[in-house]
Amino acid sequence: MSFRSPAKLRAAFFDVAMIILGGAMTAGLVHVIAILIIPLYASNDAYARLSHLGATNATILLPAADAAALSRSVRAAGLRSLGNFQAAL
Repeated sequence: MSFRSPAKLRAAFFDVAMIILGGAMTAGLVHVIAILIIPLYASNDAYARLSHLGATNATILLPAADAAALSRSVRAAGLRSLGNFQAAL
């Protein structure tokens, strides 16, 4: 059996630790970049959903919501009842 010297073991441990640290930092950087890029690919964002209401940078008076409109929006969201809608909030 051949034993490694403590200096070689320390150097090997340092090399492995640096590889793991580099991999973790690279993965973190990739995740941050992905989170920042996702809105560029979103086609149904808030601006797209509200752009049909009127001109950009203009104040628009929205009609008052009634129970029927809330019911339609609940069905459109795929929720079965108002109780589930409130639970989702």
